[in-house]
Amino acid sequence: MKPCSRNLILSILKNEVTGGIAVIISCAIALAVIWSVNLPIAWQKYKDPHHEQGLIAIIGGIFALVASGMTLVQIVGHFRHQIHRQSQKRMARILAIVPVYAITSWIAILFFISAIYMDFIKSCFEAYVIYCFLYLLAKCIDEWTNKTWSIKKYNM
Repeated sequence: MKPCSRNLILSILKNEVTGGIAVIISCAIALAVIWSVNLPIAWQKYKDPHHEQGLIAIIGGIFALVASGMTLVQIVGHFRHQIHRQSQKRMARILAIVPVYAITSWIAILFFISAIYMDFIKSCFEAYVIYCFLYLLAKCIDEWTNKTWSIKKYNM
């Protein structure tokens, strides 16, 4: 059996799925370490609603930033390796819903009064993403039917 090369290990670590799982597991381990170091007794102060809101904001912020970072890596990857520019622009717009949802939800947790405005922003962007998805779908189906039609025409 051949030993693992450095390039093979790096390619596995660069894999998006593996990287995403590693980030989520790292966050879970960090939270477990914080919990075990502070002991459950120290967490009793988070039982009241004021401190509980702070804890929720911290955990929500961590995951919002992780999700946004992972999505931005995907978007940059689409723009760096352009094969079909128009489709990839629409895919990047669709992917952009993750940071928008994550950041607006986190802001709504931090500033409860602004939650209705953040919900409005999410709804507007969601409508735009649905439009982009349907447009991308229509273009892909159109290209597929044109190719199918030309194949049928060629075979006749």
